[in-house]
Amino acid sequence: APQEAVEGAMVYQNNKCGSCHVVNGAGVQMGPPLNGIAKRRDRKWLEGHFNEPQKFSPGSVMPPYRFNPKDMERITSYLLQL
Repeated sequence: APQEAVEGAMVYQNNKCGSCHVVNGAGVQMGPPLNGIAKRRDRKWLEGHFNEPQKFSPGSVMPPYRFNPKDMERITSYLLQL
């Protein structure tokens, strides 16, 4: 796998995103599945949602994530490639 994908997957794993989301058939379907998210959302939306989930998805139980800029790039690139 490309290094960028590996790094993004590591951010995903380290933040336990699979405890609420399904990627490639693995995880818990509490939140929406993330495969194909690039068809529904863009990078700017994803970044905003990580910072303020309830603003972008009213009623969401997802907590805010304050990724450093490099990790934000990693995880958004990873998700947009799924």
